Amino acid sequence: MKVFKKFTALILAIGIIAVNCNAYASAPINHRIPINTPTRPVGDFSLSTWAIDDTVVIKGSKLFNQTGHGAYYYAYSGESTVYSEAFANIKLPSVNNMNNANGTRNAFIALGITGNGAGIDLGLINTGTGWIPVYNEIANDTGYGEIMDNYAAPSNATNAIIVVRPVSTDKVHMYIQFKNSSGQNVGKTCDEDIPLVYNSFSSSGGQVSCRFYRFASLVPNNGRDNQNDGSYMRGGQFTNLGLYNRNTSSYDTWGINTARVTDAWKVSPERISLSYGSNYDTFSINHSDT
Repeated sequence: MKVFKKFTALILAIGIIAVNCNAYASAPINHRIPINTPTRPVGDFSLSTWAIDDTVVIKGSKLFNQTGHGAYYYAYSGESTVYSEAFANIKLPSVNNMNNANGTRNAFIALGITGNGAGIDLGLINTGTGWIPVYNEIANDTGYGEIMDNYAAPSNATNAIIVVRPVSTDKVHMYIQFKNSSGQNVGKTCDEDIPLVYNSFSSSGGQVSCRFYRFASLVPNNGRDNQNDGSYMRGGQFTNLGLYNRNTSSYDTWGINTARVTDAWKVSPERISLSYGSNYDTFSINHSDT
């Protein structure tokens, strides 16, 4: 989960790992982490636009409020059974374009799936040592996720192909393949089913009803959101954005300026730049007053 996005602070607390081992016993992952999940509804999107000075609503409404999470943006599709998966080619910020403020912030670039009270973020985290697949299931303002160390990006990765889809009402699938500057596959492919632990999606006519979302954020992991700490994530991009239309057996673009995106917003607009087209978003986050 945006949801997501749809975004999402992860606190590495090894001492708590054992508490939740049973819930993830079947997952082929080796780094379990408790997640401090943002306060956001995952099933009810009837909220009106929030009147907050540091929020710019780009389209529709701001669907939830995250305080103390730095600059970020979200984009959500509408809910339907028509679209079965979301696709993106993520251009990864280079090492020179990443600064985690001495390990006090975690960077996220992710897609997500939400609906009927269920929500899960699916994408990439960078804690300062490179990009690694991660997921975060959202439940009642808390949740657990896993950093999938087995699939960490190699140093020559410049892009990540990502596909996410609901497999059933209680399971999703995440595919991530890193690419180098020549478009060749590098690293180990992440191609995993992930069971939902807390909630489930609804279905209609045998098809899961859900919303897809995407987000980028640079979140403090120490509870202190100093937006002048010099951290940054520059030159990131979602490209080739597509939602797979099961009626036409083809992808429809879902850029912010298309009908497939119903809600999009950014927070701390003086510290995040965002441009977009029919099938891409380009973003940079700079936590600095200059």
